[in-house]
Amino acid sequence: MGSSRELQMQTGVRVLCVWLALMLCACAGTNFDWEDAERIKPGMTEAEVVSILGSPYSRAQEGRVTVLTWSYADAFGGGRAVSFRLVDGKVAGSAAVNK
Repeated sequence: MGSSRELQMQTGVRVLCVWLALMLCACAGTNFDWEDAERIKPGMTEAEVVSILGSPYSRAQEGRVTVLTWSYADAFGGGRAVSFRLVDGKVAGSAAVNK
């Protein structure tokens, strides 16, 4: 049988592991880097945007207009989002939140 000290250490490690798992699960969305988002310029294609930022969190299309959104929130209340509006497959504008 282990000592009381060993039992306390095992319990502490388990608590830490559970806490870390909860913190990782509390993150939501598609993480992105602001510096990468700033590289997106008008006229770029959807493929070029995705090659820089990765797959978007959401994609909506209506007619000739497509809106790609990257949104990320963490367990500590921090969040950020950026959207790009594409017309006929090319970037025509953007909007950022919590930059």
